[in-house]
Amino acid sequence: MQAFKIKEKIGLDKTFKIAPFRKHIRNTEPHKHKNYFEVIFLWKGDGVHLIDSTAYPIAAPAIFILKKNQIHAWDIVSEPEGFVLIIKDEFINHSKDTELKALFHLFWRIEHLPLQHDIQPIRNLFESLYHVYSQEQHFQDLIIEGLLKSILGTLLQEGLKQDIDNRYLDLYALFIDLISTTEGTNRNLSFYAEKLNIPSKVLNDICYKVAGTSAKKIVEAFTLSEAKRYLQFSNLTISEIAFRLQFNDPSYFVKFFKKHANITPHQFRALS
Repeated sequence: MQAFKIKEKIGLDKTFKIAPFRKHIRNTEPHKHKNYFEVIFLWKGDGVHLIDSTAYPIAAPAIFILKKNQIHAWDIVSEPEGFVLIIKDEFINHSKDTELKALFHLFWRIEHLPLQHDIQPIRNLFESLYHVYSQEQHFQDLIIEGLLKSILGTLLQEGLKQDIDNRYLDLYALFIDLISTTEGTNRNLSFYAEKLNIPSKVLNDICYKVAGTSAKKIVEAFTLSEAKRYLQFSNLTISEIAFRLQFNDPSYFVKFFKKHANITPHQFRALS
């Protein structure tokens, strides 16, 4: 049974798309996009953008980052203007640029970037990418990857405050990809360390160097986000959600949720 409504805004034959934000979009029901990463750049528009359980004021200019399987909905009160970037898993997987692949996974904690400085350089990058995407030309794929890398790097300069050692990016990226694609989000750190063929301590050290937090906390954050999605946007019972998230005992799931959200699952659902 599908717990969440799914909308796809890209054809089955495409792995990448950039398009102007549709001005007629004002209000949408909560939904998710199953297998792609989305970057929304708005330089006009006001309202609210719901991502999972957080309601962000739009207050353009702003960037919104949607990872695969996140739930979101729009409530826009004035005419929006901007661009939407859609990047499927296949695009990332087929790229030979390992740094580009790693950049995607550095966004796992970033959902909203208010832009308070001169946005013209970022807008120029988006417009250049749209121009290249819209016209068949030699080396189009390479140019798209180059411009996309510039956009992601520029946005990360806005969203990340610490320097990152590139030596650890590949393994960190693989770790984040494993968490986001593992059914139910396995909470056992040794599971991921074995998949990556490294000791758990090394995995933990990598996460501290790249993300400034422990591997365990990253796994817990993914689990909590998934739990909130089910509670807010599905009709599954607390026990059903617990089992989907691989908690053998629903009471342990309740304790986990209360510890990390400071509220019980029942209370969170009632307030959503």
